[in-house]
Amino acid sequence: MNKIKELFMKNIGVSILVILVFIFIVFTLIYIFFGNNISVIEENKIKSDTKIIANYLDDIASNKTNSKDKYILFALDYNNSEYHKNEMTVEEIVNFIKEYFTIKLKEEDLINTGITPLLVDRHIVYDVDKKSFKMNDSSVNVIKYYKIEKIKKLNKKKYRATYREYTITDVVEMLNYYLKKNNETEGIVDENGNYTYNLKDIEPIRNYILGSGNILDIKNSIDDDVENYSKKGGTIKVTYVVEDDKVLIDSVK
Repeated sequence: MNKIKELFMKNIGVSILVILVFIFIVFTLIYIFFGNNISVIEENKIKSDTKIIANYLDDIASNKTNSKDKYILFALDYNNSEYHKNEMTVEEIVNFIKEYFTIKLKEEDLINTGITPLLVDRHIVYDVDKKSFKMNDSSVNVIKYYKIEKIKKLNKKKYRATYREYTITDVVEMLNYYLKKNNETEGIVDENGNYTYNLKDIEPIRNYILGSGNILDIKNSIDDDVENYSKKGGTIKVTYVVEDDKVLIDSVK
């Protein structure tokens, strides 16, 4: 009788253990498949909040070293293109980077960085007296654009976006593509018989070619048709962290 009771108790223990393991596996699978699924709202926020940043990802992605010079380049390239501000003090750069990155930079970090080959290549100089960096020439030979392909939610506050690199070497080819597309676009007739045409605005591209625009005009004109007038490259992965409703770059690989 005692043996039967002992065997029964052992079987209960095993059964309970099996049930607990099963429950753990079920909850783990639920978390994997549903807990980290990104919502449409989250995905749209990442895309909208990083749309402008994506224009300057090459400043970070092209420099694989641990040097802080890439942040100097990013700050100057962004402000020169967006606001025509080609000179920034070290303090301004540090404060600017805080708005877009999780990295904790100090003014001393940038001062000690000095002028590196990357900055020389982009015509950036340092004024010791003013403690400022200045971009003397923002022109580039090729235009790199990063198109977001997918976004993965890593945890509650962290997301990883995969970007595809596209290199545009001939802006005239880009203009010709949109000219042809506009000519081939068929009008949409409404109920009153009026025609509307969804045409691409080619004025910014034309202005850039004529010398009255800047590279930002081209980058802002690029859309999902980029594959038709560029060279497709590799991918980079950018990890974003959402803090206080702000989307910050945590890493670029």
